[in-house]
Amino acid sequence: MKWPAAKVSEHLFVEFMSPQSLNIQLQTPTPSARLYLRYINLSPAWVEVERLRVEIMVGYQELVSGNDLERYRLEQFSVMPPIKYGFDGMHDKKVYVELPIEAGRAANARDQVAKNTGLSVQLKLSVFGRCQTGRLEKTDLSFEMPIANAGITR
Repeated sequence: MKWPAAKVSEHLFVEFMSPQSLNIQLQTPTPSARLYLRYINLSPAWVEVERLRVEIMVGYQELVSGNDLERYRLEQFSVMPPIKYGFDGMHDKKVYVELPIEAGRAANARDQVAKNTGLSVQLKLSVFGRCQTGRLEKTDLSFEMPIANAGITR
């Protein structure tokens, strides 16, 4: 197996578990953002994700950013968590990130959502880790969606 780490990272993908995988709660007493993801390794090398960097913006203004330091090991040509049809088991390993949002940032985002109808949510992910042939990083994975798709209500 002679794939360099850069080529392995080109074959590592991150996807949302469902259309509601990003859930931002601005109204609760403890505002937070929750994210459910799936890693897909389409390379002939194992991959270990060591850190996931998450940045979430509303209307291009930072809402929250943080790191998930849980390690996930993906064997060659594998998916984490596995794709299942029907019930996901309670003990199945999931890629879940929860980030607390500062009260002031949540209040600002609520005000912006109330005033502007065309706002969207921007999500930027960066994955850091190692693989069978060295260190890997996949940066600036960017997504944009309407605020309603992120669970934000007006």
